[in-house]
This record gives sequence, C-alpha cells and structure tokens, in this order.
Amino acid sequence: MKKVLRKQYLALRMSKSSSYLLESSKKIIDKLCTSKEFLRAETIMVYVSFRNEVDTLPLIKMLLSQKKRVCVPLCNSSDCSMTAREITEFSDLSKGSYGILEPKETSPIVSKNDIDFIIVPGCAFSQDGHRIGYGKGYYDRFLKETDAYTCGLCYDFCLLKTLPTEKTDVPLNMIITQNNIIKP
Repeated sequence: MKKVLRKQYLALRMSKSSSYLLESSKKIIDKLCTSKEFLRAETIMVYVSFRNEVDTLPLIKMLLSQKKRVCVPLCNSSDCSMTAREITEFSDLSKGSYGILEPKETSPIVSKNDIDFIIVPGCAFSQDGHRIGYGKGYYDRFLKETDAYTCGLCYDFCLLKTLPTEKTDVPLNMIITQNNIIKP
C-alpha cells in the first residue's frame, strides 16, 4: 500500500506547475519561520529539496545568513544510514549520487543529541504525524535515535487523514502545509 501511495503522490507532485510549487513552498516556509519551536532552535537539520519537494534552498540560505548552526543529511547507500553534517555556506553542498545536493564527506558530523529541530521530507503526510518517505528508511532510523523536535513540510494535496504505518515509522511533532500547522 505504501508503494502505491508513494508512486501516486510523487506523480501528483510532479504534475504541479513550478509557479504553484514555488508559491506554496514560500507560504510553507513563512509558516515554519513563525513557529516558536523553530525560532527557539539553535541547531537545525534540514533536507535539501529535490524533485518538487517543498523548496528548502531559500531556507538554508536564510539560516546560514542568520549564523544558525545548519546541518543537512548525508546518506550512505551501502547501509542505508544517514548522518547530519554541518555546513557553514551554501557552497559546502555539491551533487551526490542521487543527484541531490549534499555535504562533502569531510563536513563535520553533528551529533544527533546536538540537533534541536529536524525538517523532514516525504511523499505524503497524515494528520496524525506519520509520513511516507522514499522507502529506504533513512529518516525513520535517524529519528528514532534523537529527541529533536521534528517537522514535516508538505503541500496541502499531500496531506491525508491517515496513512498505513509500520512499527519502524517515527511520527513527527508537527506538519506544515501552505494553509495549516498540524501538531498531532
């Protein structure tokens, strides 16, 4: 069921116009930037957007300009693990194996315990805080080992009442769409 939903919502996301996605992304990021949990955070882990995900590139640039401690994921495909790597400027990112901008392997590792706020990607999200990711479990394995506040960024059309879940799925603390902030 998750595979079917993943494919369906990825296709739906890819069918949207770039102007709709950019405008929606801006609204979502604006809502994020007013949340007290986000404003309190000193160390923020944020995904680097790809394939019509909610656009985090302007957010990353803004956080770097504010001298926040910013880390982004570096995925290891051989064991499906993920580490948080600190970046201090946007040029610390380069295209990786999936074509996604990622930090260099020499970028400093940030301990999971040092991260205050994690911005999580996904294909679809539910009102009870669950998500369907990309099927490899990188984030679920990472999130189960941290106490950081977690937030999913989601277009309205990718927010469902419920989703199928598994024992290994880690629910999020907050989901933000262009029209709602959901705290399950």
